[in-house]
Amino acid sequence: MIITIDGPSGSGKSTVAQKIAQQLHIFYLNTGLLYRALAYFIFEDVASPLYKKHDTDLSLITRSLLQQLPSMTYAYAPSGASISVQGNDMTAHCYATAGIDQIASKLSALPVVREFLLDVQRDIAKLHDVVADGRDCGTVVFPHAQHKFFLTASLDVRAQRRMHDVKIQELGLSIDVVRDDLAQRDERDKNRAIAPLRVPENAIMIDSSNLSIDEVAGVIIEHVYAAA
Repeated sequence: MIITIDGPSGSGKSTVAQKIAQQLHIFYLNTGLLYRALAYFIFEDVASPLYKKHDTDLSLITRSLLQQLPSMTYAYAPSGASISVQGNDMTAHCYATAGIDQIASKLSALPVVREFLLDVQRDIAKLHDVVADGRDCGTVVFPHAQHKFFLTASLDVRAQRRMHDVKIQELGLSIDVVRDDLAQRDERDKNRAIAPLRVPENAIMIDSSNLSIDEVAGVIIEHVYAAA
């Protein structure tokens, strides 16, 4: 069984997906963690000085570094998802700074990155029943998923939710800055040439603006059971 939850940043996809995984006792595939791991590996760990110094083309340096990427292992337990590279746990690094999210968003627009991670995600789903959240899970990664959902919320609500993020609080960002950042990311996700953010065919849309995490999870689980 494959359940996909797509939607814009800050709509609550990851939190809802993890709760569903716990309640249904299935595997949570956190696609955002995969992109953050690549963002950390490519920029924070390896390429950042080179990229900044030489203003190297993003896609070229990414393609070169992906060829050098050691083994990547994704794991999930009730306590949460984790990712390691060459046996080293990188999960904490993936959430270390707010900038990782922006880097991951830019990387996700590159065909070479999406191609690299497509097989990784599909291989996981071959071994487990999964709930996967992201921008293109129901449209590109798992177009034949049995259950598809599109989770959204108003820009103001999403900005308010982001203000509770520890990384945002540490940076001291105002809600206006956070809102503008989300709006820019929305435009980038919707208008990118590769796998743009859109509602998957046959997906059930859920506006979470006035719903709690438990309520959203309940709606999704109810639909899954009803279709069984």
